[in-house]
Amino acid sequence: MLRAAVGSFSDHIFVKDTKSRFVLANIALARHMGAENPEELLGKTDFDFYPKKLAAKFSADERTIIESGRPRINREEAGMDQAGNWMWFLSTKVPLRDSKGKTVGIVGSSRDITWNKRAEEALRDSRALYYSLVESLPVNVFRKDLAGKFSFGNRLFCETLGKPLEEIIGKTDFDLFPKELAEKYRGDDKAVGETREVFEDIEEHQKPDGERIFVEVLKAPVYNSRGEVVGIQGIFWDVTEKKRAEEELKRTAAELTRSNAELEQFAYIASHDLQEPLRMVASYTQLLAKRYKNKLDSDADDFIEYVVDGASRMRVLIDDLLTYSRIGTHGRPFEPTDCEEVLERVFANLQMAIHESGAIVTHNHLPTVTADPSQLEQLLQNLIRNAIKFHSEEPPRVHVSAEENATEWLFSVRDNGIGIDPEYANRIFVIFQRLHGRGEYPGTGIGLAVCKKIVQRHGGRIWVESQPGKGSTFYFTIPNAGDQ
Repeated sequence: MLRAAVGSFSDHIFVKDTKSRFVLANIALARHMGAENPEELLGKTDFDFYPKKLAAKFSADERTIIESGRPRINREEAGMDQAGNWMWFLSTKVPLRDSKGKTVGIVGSSRDITWNKRAEEALRDSRALYYSLVESLPVNVFRKDLAGKFSFGNRLFCETLGKPLEEIIGKTDFDLFPKELAEKYRGDDKAVGETREVFEDIEEHQKPDGERIFVEVLKAPVYNSRGEVVGIQGIFWDVTEKKRAEEELKRTAAELTRSNAELEQFAYIASHDLQEPLRMVASYTQLLAKRYKNKLDSDADDFIEYVVDGASRMRVLIDDLLTYSRIGTHGRPFEPTDCEEVLERVFANLQMAIHESGAIVTHNHLPTVTADPSQLEQLLQNLIRNAIKFHSEEPPRVHVSAEENATEWLFSVRDNGIGIDPEYANRIFVIFQRLHGRGEYPGTGIGLAVCKKIVQRHGGRIWVESQPGKGSTFYFTIPNAGDQ
């Protein structure tokens, strides 16, 4: 009956004599030793199943138990199965005595705890990896329990607080920070624990030396194996420079917006208010020229002509300035715009210039884009007018085309004109920048600056590719409707 009971145990059960020979074993032990049944173990020792060094260790332990008469309870021992894999056991060995109290052998049992040991080892490795990782991270890492007491902080966190870890563990925010900040941190922690949601914020911290810094903070709940929240884990990193740069950028952007608005308002008012006195100067000067031409000396006639010409050029310049200043503030909302229709209006506006120059203007099929129709008309008109104006000895030839890319439409206006030195390719888009004297080509030097401002308002780019004497191609882009 005893053998039957012992045989059903999952633990390894055995009895050995004083020479460490098996006199009883159960099925679990026999299978561990690689035997078909327990009888195969009888009369044999550990030297028949284990490496010599390991078997000698078991034998020496058992000799000590027999000689001392003292048992060894729940001792962790390493063993090896028949495949050569190391295993761990929780072993108990006690002296076996006869009716007279004489030690006649050993009764032992062992339980396989290999899985537990490997799990413990994996846990230790995991913890070691975790602490190694958080110690090397360039961010502050900390943990608190639900009472708000710190239970961990990495190296950088300790450096930030200016304290060793042993002086931080067990402390709360109220022990380390000003009351106002501590109350905020505690409130954030409670919210994380109650909602179980990750908290993210930009916080203002105070370093031990009193310096105020901004940090980006992430806090998340810490769970136990039952899914209960047992604490808060957080990380934070210094974003003071980033925060200051953002604030400076906001201030600069606000100042730039205000300055641009004031400049546009000034340009509009100045140009508008100049119109009336300029009109008066031009009118009376023309009246002088009509009434007194050839009645004064030749110098007076020249002077009057200079004044009339200057007044006319000033009026054109003021009109162009008004146009330039209104691009950003007086533009129409963007809408689907048929570029074919826009180009027809441009041809009508430039009909006289095209006829007088003998220009040939062609185009591919143009798309419908999302744009300000009037500004798109002005853009194409300026580019085509320039192509006609700056022509070579041959009659002007201008071609307009457009092709769709992944995110935008690429337009081009190509001509066979005098061309531009690449050195000046960017300069020509700056307001009042001229490459030719007024005697060669009339104009105020604002046309291409207007083109650039229109394209920028639409979220696109404009540039030119050209060589002197080989014509020019002006390119500009208009984003697709979904990208504006």
